Amino acid sequence: MSYKNALGAGCDFEVTLPSGLRPDAVDWKNRVVRELKSDAKSSQATGRRQLKQYVAELEEMTGQSWTGHLDTYKRFG
Repeated sequence: MSYKNALGAGCDFEVTLPSGLRPDAVDWKNRVVRELKSDAKSSQATGRRQLKQYVAELEEMTGQSWTGHLDTYKRFG
């Protein structure tokens, strides 16, 4: 199943924020920003760092509280 199908119709995908950052999915209604990374520890660390930036920018843009969510997938191999 693809990431877009798994999350459903409530999200916009690969949104470009004013700073140029591009989260994988944004749920504007529920104020959740999502990033998809592999289950590798280094990828997850990168994803958490990116989510902090996305949340900060979205909170500044909207004046509302946002939640970041890291989605992971199992690497092949």
